[in-house]
Amino acid sequence: MDGQRFDALTRAAVDGASRRGVLKGLGAAFLSGAAGVVGLRGHRAAAQTCRPDGSTCINGTDCCSGTCGTNRRCGATPPCVTQCIGATGPAGPPGPTGPPGSPGAQGASGAQGATGATGLMGATGGAGPGGPTGATGASGASGPTGPTGTNGATGSTGATGTSGATGPSGGIAAQVRSAGCTIPHSSSSNCSVSCNPGDVATGGGFDTDAALADIRISRPTPNDATPTGWTARFRNQSNVNVANVTVYVVCVPSGATGPTGPP
Repeated sequence: MDGQRFDALTRAAVDGASRRGVLKGLGAAFLSGAAGVVGLRGHRAAAQTCRPDGSTCINGTDCCSGTCGTNRRCGATPPCVTQCIGATGPAGPPGPTGPPGSPGAQGASGAQGATGATGLMGATGGAGPGGPTGATGASGASGPTGPTGTNGATGSTGATGTSGATGPSGGIAAQVRSAGCTIPHSSSSNCSVSCNPGDVATGGGFDTDAALADIRISRPTPNDATPTGWTARFRNQSNVNVANVTVYVVCVPSGATGPTGPP
């Protein structure tokens, strides 16, 4: 293996590894370039002890320090670590932006500024639209009654009007009403009939089919005011049979006037 190839391999190893990595890279280089030599001397190298610093070497395994220098001499530190470092490479791309920091503490409130000068008065605005008509108010209370006025002068007598036509004579709408009753044997009982409301009684009477039914009373009712009905009282003399009786009343509307009789 020539010197230039050996130095290139050494620099490549030193750029990305530790001292132990450099030694392993050098060993691999020597093994790949001198496989025949190692093969011939393998059994003898295995029997020898490590070589001290300054001894000739093929790879780091020959040296007690584990380092075989570029001059093929055992040394404590490969010369290429301090002499063969290449130029600085280009800057890598920027790393990702870190997370935002936590908000800082709130600052103290500043002092209140001075009051500004009063501004100029603005121009008077135009009149606004008229509001809607309000609801009708409630009626006021009635005022007191005024004093009585003086009597006016008596007016003149008006002309006599013409006589109206003579109306027809009014009739009386009489109505007869009746009511039936049953008188038990050997007893007395009243039987009554009334006019319609608003009518008055002008007469009345009775009827019976019993031979032994005696009439005791037959009169308008009430007997102390304007009559509005008729009442009859019967006595049934039979000891066996009941007596069937009927009472009648003649009614006319209240206030009706009958026709004027002949002179």
